[in-house]
Amino acid sequence: INLNFKDQNLEEVFLTKNGTIRKNFPHKEKKITIEISKIILKNFINSKKELTIKRTCSFLKIARMIFEEYNELKTRKNALDFSDVLIKTKELLTQSFAKEFALSKICSTIKCIMIDEAQDLSQLQWKLISLFCEEIFSPEQKEKTIFIVGDVKQSIYRFQNANHRLLSEFYNYAKTTLNSVGKKFQTVYLNKCYRSLPKILDIVDKIFMKNSYFAFNQSNEEYQKHVPQRTSNEGKVQIIETMDTTEIVNFIKKLIESDITRPADILILSRSRNELYENIISKLNEHKIKIAPPDRIKLSENLLVMDLLALADVCINPQDYEYSLACVLKSPYIFKNPLSDKELFNICRNRSVSIFENFKNLGEEKTNTIYDCIAKHKENNLVEFFYHIILKIIVKSNKNDNYILSCFMNEVINFSNKISNNIKEFIDYFRQNEIEISNPNVDNSAIRISTIHGAKGLESPIVILLDFDLKANKSKAFFMWSYEEKIFANNKQAFPIFFIKPNVSDSFDEANYFIEKEYKEEESELFRLLYVALTRAKDQLYVAGRNNGKNIIDLIATAMT
Repeated sequence: INLNFKDQNLEEVFLTKNGTIRKNFPHKEKKITIEISKIILKNFINSKKELTIKRTCSFLKIARMIFEEYNELKTRKNALDFSDVLIKTKELLTQSFAKEFALSKICSTIKCIMIDEAQDLSQLQWKLISLFCEEIFSPEQKEKTIFIVGDVKQSIYRFQNANHRLLSEFYNYAKTTLNSVGKKFQTVYLNKCYRSLPKILDIVDKIFMKNSYFAFNQSNEEYQKHVPQRTSNEGKVQIIETMDTTEIVNFIKKLIESDITRPADILILSRSRNELYENIISKLNEHKIKIAPPDRIKLSENLLVMDLLALADVCINPQDYEYSLACVLKSPYIFKNPLSDKELFNICRNRSVSIFENFKNLGEEKTNTIYDCIAKHKENNLVEFFYHIILKIIVKSNKNDNYILSCFMNEVINFSNKISNNIKEFIDYFRQNEIEISNPNVDNSAIRISTIHGAKGLESPIVILLDFDLKANKSKAFFMWSYEEKIFANNKQAFPIFFIKPNVSDSFDEANYFIEKEYKEEESELFRLLYVALTRAKDQLYVAGRNNGKNIIDLIATAMT
């Protein structure tokens, strides 16, 4: 056989673009070429695996350097983060020389373990609980008990490592263990719903009776139908079959204009702060429909605070922070006459020098303000620097701004007292941490709009759920991470799997297994997120979307028939 493949790509000769052996290749009837095709296919797949391994190892090298730097910084500051507290507690009770003493000392003082929101616990938190269970479940400890409250249907915090399956695993473990030692095990289902009217609960039950197996992610939990405490037949579930922003807002206007609806009775829910979410807010503002501010405020997202930090950036290095300088020059908080867009454009375009050099021609007010702050920054006193800006530079503030500034300065003072007086270090810390404060100016006469995650625990007479797609985004996850230690099972051995997700063209069967598993996990959590959204409604539930068979509209329509 002439097997001369010189200057040919053997993968192209023997394999399709999809990475399978071609039906027709040279000498396909010969045994040797069949074996060659198999070898080429195997090498082709191995090259994909090698590429994924190299990408993952490169990432892990960078990640290791970051973690080492981060841990060194914590050591220098004598600080622990929340994960450190859990990890070090676990190490104390499982790996230290004092583990038996520490465990017995703790267990001797515990009479009852009480856990709320158990569906949101992480694997590490369940591991800590398991360390005390042997003592609690011991037949000699007749007075010791454990009390756990949780709802698998409301487990929506996978991004925080919540693992609802461990709640089911613990339930079975506790039931078996307690029964075997003669201790009482009791399950109480809190089925009665004091919030929603029967028509709403009926729709919820019909959806989840059919999809509970998928929603619980195959945890074998039996769905418990709701028992409504309210008996009125006035509940309402309605589909708004549109995704047009104007139509949705007009519908909301009609609700408000009715005699029985107050704006504060309406809660608009969205899966995320997407384009539709922002467009609804914009359109409501156009119609002068008041929107209640959030109960919590992220300081780093407040415009006044953002301008303070931009001014600090300019003081640190005016030549490198041109965008920050542009923000400062447009700030009504810092200048009585801030630049217009046109004026800013004029000093930015067709320039051969930095904006910092150009802005010097804008007049004494702006020049003196910037140089005054730069001079103050050179003293490198964190607290004095921001006090100077707030007391001498800020030209406009109202009651709400003063509250924001007070909270901001509390963060400045705490950082200075506990960590460092360095201005740059504080700015880096502040931007990396989403510091939230309570909002003292919540308007109870306005419409509320929120993500579903943000609305957990809330309720409203009227809920409007915006377009809810039940299909997970396959391209969303960048990392593939799988590690589930069987904490309460006999076989506790588990091996962590981590890799950078390959591109579609570079993927292979083993990677696809974990990618598909992640996709199913995401889809099952979407059903649980949907449950949380639907059960926020007390009296009326409106669902907006398109009936294309891919979102909640199809489920609602089926449940209503």
